[in-house]
Amino acid sequence: MEEDLQHALMFFSDAKCFWEEAHAWFDIRLPRLHSRSWAKDILCDPMIAEMDRAKIIAIMWTIWHSRNRLKHDQKGLDPTTSLRSIKESLVLLELPRNATKILPGYGWRPPDEGTVKITTDGAINFAQNCSGAGGVARSSTAFLGAWCKPHVGISDPLIVEALAMRDGARFAKIRGFTHVIMEMDCLEMVEMVQLWSNRHNSRSIVAPILLEIGELVSDFSLFDVLHVNRSANVPAHLCAKHACTLNVTECWLEESPSFLVTSLLADCPRNALI
Repeated sequence: MEEDLQHALMFFSDAKCFWEEAHAWFDIRLPRLHSRSWAKDILCDPMIAEMDRAKIIAIMWTIWHSRNRLKHDQKGLDPTTSLRSIKESLVLLELPRNATKILPGYGWRPPDEGTVKITTDGAINFAQNCSGAGGVARSSTAFLGAWCKPHVGISDPLIVEALAMRDGARFAKIRGFTHVIMEMDCLEMVEMVQLWSNRHNSRSIVAPILLEIGELVSDFSLFDVLHVNRSANVPAHLCAKHACTLNVTECWLEESPSFLVTSLLADCPRNALI
């Protein structure tokens, strides 16, 4: 029998993989739908909540797109990656416009073209005896990556900040960035870097970490460390706080995690929602 649209979007073996992921990501399952009125029911029936309706439509569109790729001898979409992308996109629909506005003169500033700006931060959870380091890398036009790294047993704020900066230098090295500006809201750490760069304060508690950073960036064409206000470092702060809840390091490339969407959107001067 010729495959109909309902079968392609709901019952086909590949489609079932997407709906299994949908249950894991959104705790949503398709309701029992009539074979003749299923499309109208999804669009109009009050038994489906508005936000669930948006999720179902987005998932079905992704299934259809994946099916078309398979029909044209291309690789189908990965259900896990696709559902994560859908979740992050739907977060944008829930954002009120006021949540994306920032005051002129405050907040993050994009770097010049050809330069990568990396913001880092550290956080400590004294109750759990752990800390976290996080960072976000961006160019003048794009999100380049973010990471959250837990550190068990470290409670010195300066060490955590130094580790966060080291992780930022490692990220830049691995990704091949050589024109880098590092920003952090810890003034003491920035001053420590400046003193160490002039070969002073070599006995500091973070001197070994600074030495490692120096080796990592030795062949960079530009590596500046600048102090910024906390308001300009919100995404990195969120990454550091999230790292305190983890057991292993998490990293994102090209697609940002959902908990960063609001802050990254607020940092964008060309935000279409404003």
